Amino acid sequence: NDDLTGSDCDEELFDAGEDILDITVLENFARYFRKKRIHYGFKQYDVIVALRILRHGSAELCQTSVSRFEKLNLSYMCMCTLKPLLEFWIQEVEKMGPAVLLKLVHEQIEKEKKEDNRRQLLTHDLDNLPTGHCLRARTKP
Repeated sequence: NDDLTGSDCDEELFDAGEDILDITVLENFARYFRKKRIHYGFKQYDVIVALRILRHGSAELCQTSVSRFEKLNLSYMCMCTLKPLLEFWIQEVEKMGPAVLLKLVHEQIEKEKKEDNRRQLLTHDLDNLPTGHCLRARTKP
């Protein structure tokens, strides 16, 4: 299971119109990407958050995908699919500057943590309402 978006990486994600990449090109890029990521001070998860910010939420990747890309532990098709996204990330970091993008990433991570905490508190409060309470009855399926 080559996890690109939480499900199988299928051939629909690969644009067959593009040139077929030599496996050594993918291997070299994976090493290059990892060196750039580390040099710029980004964790793998930071790359995912940055792509969500830069692509307005359209990059449905997970940290595992980045890890497996760097370790060359994805199928050829998934590697070919990820390469343009990671190239885009490198270009944007170089254009914006790593400090600027990392600041945006960390702000987004904090925002998501606050939203998660609010959700957990709301769920906890609703779960602790008395059994006969009308709000509790409506929130449970």
